Amino acid sequence: MLDLRFKLCQDKSCKELVFVETTGVYDSLLNLGGWGSPNPTTASASNITLSVTFPDATTGSFTFPAGWPTTDNSKYIIIKNTDLGLVADDSFDDGQYTFTYSITSGTIVYTKAQDIYFFCQVRCCVNKMVARIGDSNCQCEKDYVDNVLWASALLHSLEYAAICNKKNQFDNIMEYLTAICDTEPCDCD
Repeated sequence: MLDLRFKLCQDKSCKELVFVETTGVYDSLLNLGGWGSPNPTTASASNITLSVTFPDATTGSFTFPAGWPTTDNSKYIIIKNTDLGLVADDSFDDGQYTFTYSITSGTIVYTKAQDIYFFCQVRCCVNKMVARIGDSNCQCEKDYVDNVLWASALLHSLEYAAICNKKNQFDNIMEYLTAICDTEPCDCD
């Protein structure tokens, strides 16, 4: 039976997503869930969509263009924020997203849902905090440096919580990081 797989990540602008279809080609030893006989072929696929539930529980949907899906793991599609119903200037908010990849073949609908955590906003904030330490015009005190080190450690913990799909841990760390970013004591600009 076809076992859809995909990877999805956020770009540095926090406004675009990179989608890669990773289902691959059927292989009787290595990939029983891949595309091709006895499973459906990519040519038989139709109604190919990616639905999203945003952290605030609103939803959006993206319809893939002709020529998709593919068994070539080096091909990717850029999905812009506007493709999912956001305003062009809006970044994707930090938090947990549920993405559902759906494909119809004949009368059967195949789906794969994944929870994916985004934290581009707080990563940008912490990176800016780190960069300010080296600013020769910044006379930041030791407390600021300690705050930056704490924020950096929290960011690493946030990444691991996201990778391990630990929602409560992710939410708690995100709350700490958001508070730090909102009350950053050293304005070096």
